[in-house]
Amino acid sequence: MLRISGLAELRERLAQVRAEEVMAQTLAGQAAEMAEAVRAGLSTTPGSGGHERPWMQSGALRESVGFEASGLEAVVGSSDPAAAPQEMGTVRMPARPFLAPVGAAMGAGLARAVGEAVAGALRGPLAAETTPLTSASRDVAT
Repeated sequence: MLRISGLAELRERLAQVRAEEVMAQTLAGQAAEMAEAVRAGLSTTPGSGGHERPWMQSGALRESVGFEASGLEAVVGSSDPAAAPQEMGTVRMPARPFLAPVGAAMGAGLARAVGEAVAGALRGPLAAETTPLTSASRDVAT
């Protein structure tokens, strides 16, 4: 049975979880996975890209994709000057998005992963002092 006596003890236990640190670490990992997914979407043998896939001619756009994470912020993007025209298009060229579709596809999973990491961290220190749930009560509790 979990016993917490008073608000001060609750605050102390929650501080032990370090939720912001857990979120930052999980976010950085998810950003790395998203960058890898963007690179995978741009992957084909260099030189095989035609007019519709000019980024595949050299592989430079693919290699320029990376991420930066700091605290509770993460950015996945490209340092290649051709990235913005490819992603958004120009007056003479239609958009060929490669970042936004991956972000849209992975965004909900990223948020879920961060939430699950925090929930796991909250359960961790507190769960050590609880009695195990029976299989019947576990179904209700989760």
